[in-house]
Amino acid sequence: MTELAKKDATGLVCVMLDVHIWSGRRHLEKTDLIHANPEFRKLPEKELANLGSVKICDPDDIKKFQKVKGKAERALKRAGLPILGAIGVPDHLFEAVHKELVGYQAEFLALEAAFLKGYDARVEAWKLKHTLENPGWTHLFGNIPSASHVAGRLSFDFHPYRISAPADDLQPELNERFDEQMKGLKGELLTEVAAEANVLMADYLMGTDPATGVTKKREHVTPKTLGPLKRAAEKLKNFQFLDPSIGPLASVISELLDTLPTVGRIDGPNLIKVWSLARMLSSPAQAAQMAVLAAEGKDFEEIFTVAPGPASVKREAGTVVSSEMAAEGFDLDAVAQPMTTPINATTNQHDSMLDNLAAFF
Repeated sequence: MTELAKKDATGLVCVMLDVHIWSGRRHLEKTDLIHANPEFRKLPEKELANLGSVKICDPDDIKKFQKVKGKAERALKRAGLPILGAIGVPDHLFEAVHKELVGYQAEFLALEAAFLKGYDARVEAWKLKHTLENPGWTHLFGNIPSASHVAGRLSFDFHPYRISAPADDLQPELNERFDEQMKGLKGELLTEVAAEANVLMADYLMGTDPATGVTKKREHVTPKTLGPLKRAAEKLKNFQFLDPSIGPLASVISELLDTLPTVGRIDGPNLIKVWSLARMLSSPAQAAQMAVLAAEGKDFEEIFTVAPGPASVKREAGTVVSSEMAAEGFDLDAVAQPMTTPINATTNQHDSMLDNLAAFF
């Protein structure tokens, strides 16, 4: 972490999303149940047990508000990282994120106006529908909140702000705590990168055979399936100010992606490169080790041969060796072959080695 980042969160705008949505329900009271079922008198008091709630409004009306909130949350998550209960967005992305949030706020307010305008009629329609189907429970709709009451429980706002460490003349541990929070941003970043890599492996590099229902490795993918790796590289690029190794790691990913076909199938050696990169990024610890090697100036091929971890296949004494493959019962004599050609070579010998690696991955 740089000295600048230790003093404050320069480069970040923190955004706190502040959205409140009415539940569309009211709490059930014991009296609501006793009214139709006297035997419910023995139910525990509300201090001991919550009796649940009753829907007094169509849930689909409430879901519209939740959908807008979800879009705002995803916009922040795409651009930023969690920090101190908010989302830290890089300065250069904040203008675009702010524009998105303003749009979602307007969408929410339009929904609110339409909902409140037709509130009485829609609640009455919901009441009629369910009292006809459940005539013994008509009394549950005897205490419906007014539109003005509901209006006070619907709101959409967001608060951008900057954060900085406590003053130097305060207790040192206060600044240390802040420093730890800032250092944690790199961990959050690499965790998101690992999540993207795992999405790529689980959803795109693996597939289910329609004939047998068995999940197995795909024999090829397309450029469109590389979205998770592209998002990972972009996120790393946006947060490269957090640590000197982040930018080089983003470059390694982007440079590898640039070597892949932009149309048609990605298979053979290219597919193995995608698998190898995804596996190396699939845990925050391995991604951090990759970042260190990238910061030392190593390219993908060099990182591939030396990066530790279960996904690595090391180049040792001129051969490709994997202890994990041995543990899985693979024949190392068949897998370990001279690495006399670069990883993107297309010789028959190297293709054979890649086929064996594909079986392992």
